[in-house]
Amino acid sequence: MVMACDVITALSRLEGKGRQFDIVFMDPPYHHGLELEALKKLGESGMVSKDSIIITEASLETKYDDVETLGFRVSRVKEYKTNKHVFFTFEGEAAE
Repeated sequence: MVMACDVITALSRLEGKGRQFDIVFMDPPYHHGLELEALKKLGESGMVSKDSIIITEASLETKYDDVETLGFRVSRVKEYKTNKHVFFTFEGEAAE
């Protein structure tokens, strides 16, 4: 499924429909903090599991130092000239 809308709107539309995704690819606008907001919503939604792979495209400057508190772990980073793809796995419940 491809949704042509912002990531937070897409997640809100999908939440509560009993769907769980194997792969999620996000390409939110850079430098707006939407990547972390989307990861938080994903972690709370039940739409991802420990088998899910979440990939986000981000600027090279985007940091993911606190994703563990949201229940995620960075498993791989692929850097290009102007951006990067960051691969996450869901480790479970977000820290309270």
